[in-house]
Amino acid sequence: MFFLLVFLLVTILFYWLSCIYFNPGDFPTYPGELPLIGHLHLLPSNSIELWNLIKQIADAGLKIGNVILVRFGFFPVYVITDPDDCYKLATGTFHKPEIVKKYSKDIMGNGLLFGPVSVWKSHRKLLNPSFNQKVLDGFMNEFNEQSKVLVKELENAVGNTPKDHRSSFERSALRTICATTVGVHINGNEIYSDKFLESFKDILTLLTKRFTSIHYFCNWIYERTKLKKEMDQLLKFTHDFTEKMLQVKRNEIANAPREEIKFLDSHYKPIIYHLLENENKTLSLEEIKDEINVIILTGFETSTNLIIFVLLLVGTYPHVQQKIFEELEEVFGDSDRDVTKADLSKLVYIDAVLKETSRYVPVVPLIGRVSTEDVQLKNCVLKKGYVCILMLYAILHHPMWGPDADQWIPERWLDPQRLPANPHAYVPFSFGKRNCIGKTYAFMSLKVTLAHFFRRYKVFSNFANVKLKMDSVVLRPYSGYEFCIQYRNK
Repeated sequence: MFFLLVFLLVTILFYWLSCIYFNPGDFPTYPGELPLIGHLHLLPSNSIELWNLIKQIADAGLKIGNVILVRFGFFPVYVITDPDDCYKLATGTFHKPEIVKKYSKDIMGNGLLFGPVSVWKSHRKLLNPSFNQKVLDGFMNEFNEQSKVLVKELENAVGNTPKDHRSSFERSALRTICATTVGVHINGNEIYSDKFLESFKDILTLLTKRFTSIHYFCNWIYERTKLKKEMDQLLKFTHDFTEKMLQVKRNEIANAPREEIKFLDSHYKPIIYHLLENENKTLSLEEIKDEINVIILTGFETSTNLIIFVLLLVGTYPHVQQKIFEELEEVFGDSDRDVTKADLSKLVYIDAVLKETSRYVPVVPLIGRVSTEDVQLKNCVLKKGYVCILMLYAILHHPMWGPDADQWIPERWLDPQRLPANPHAYVPFSFGKRNCIGKTYAFMSLKVTLAHFFRRYKVFSNFANVKLKMDSVVLRPYSGYEFCIQYRNK
């Protein structure tokens, strides 16, 4: 009894001190706050409930105010839903929350996604030329080849019964990202197996499990758990894959005549060449592996989710699918030729479908920042040193999109009058200097894939059956994502 009383007194004292030192200002608070623990009791136990909570907080932010508070015990967090406020914060501070870096360090180290600002700045400057349009245009042949492999593979999946086709699209996205950015073809290669693909997905699931379990926050406890052992096994498998690919590329460069490697003397070249030529100069081996892991994980996972969402939505709305068919026939006729760079600009409706899908179900619905100084927003001041959640989902469903903001309507992208005037309204790839480096790459590769797919197949689905979950920072379907694939001309 005595120790319990002491514990309560210490807790109350700490809470009183926290009210003095952790005073974020006078802001509306998300409903459900309790003394001492704040909103910790709302923290879900799984990734499904986590997405439901995030969506509820986003909706509350839009209704209650542009900035609301969520308290994790003694620690307040700003949740921001106004597009201009989010833009100002994203362009003014580049620091990611420590808890995010803590949980992701074993997976992606100090790579672009979660690395400290000093590392991010130098690596981003080094890798920006790899996403120059000249380099991306050079990937068109690979985009086409991998899309044709996918279309051929999907012949075995044609039928009237709804099926889970996700693994085919995951393999395709992984093959594409490895062949382009790393320059290694894993088709039939001994360095690849489906176990690697499953490991990457399981890592995200375990990461979410750790985040939603308060006791795993303490490293001393986490290091002694079964969850940590499982994570270590998965990480070893994925890191071995990365190392094998690097070795394959090193051997290729070492054994090829210099004149055959056209990228060596060019400023604009795929990522792998920038990384390897700076090994032991400005980059360590670990830093190179970190960046490869970031590119592969974020590249194949986000591309897969986006194209799955596209197919589920297109299969739900026959009139949209018919417009896609008509556009493809106008551009390609009856030909099954490769998609060219010039064709991409003609695929206006497919572009609208991709943009609307990434708005309606953003693969990354939020990002985090830490305010390094007081930040003056439209109607308030955010204080220095606090975690800020920028709700991209809320911005993409903001009332500025109109009364149909919660509807999937690709046609809105064909009429400028239907789009928000605010330049910060469309943010599925984040914004500011620390935005997604591969956004142009993603749309190019997906447009090529969709052009090949819809010239061969049609889909049938029901998006109303889709349920979503939040794995790490990625939004994924967890049920109802089965759909039918049929031949167009049969």
